[in-house]
Amino acid sequence: MMLPKPGTYYLPWEVSAGQVPDGSTLRTFGRLCLYDMIQSRVTLMAQHGSDQHQV
Repeated sequence: MMLPKPGTYYLPWEVSAGQVPDGSTLRTFGRLCLYDMIQSRVTLMAQHGSDQHQV
C-alpha cells in the first residue's frame, strides 16, 4: 500500500506574505477567528513573537 505524500505546512505569516498561490490547498495552524459558510472562507489567527497575524 502506498502512503500519500507528506503535506507541506505553511505558517500564517507565510500565507499573508503571498508565498502560497491563491486558491491552492494548504495546511497550516492557528486559532479559528471567523468562518463564513456562504463564501466557504475561514480566518485564522496566530502569534509570531509579539505580532499577531490573520489569514
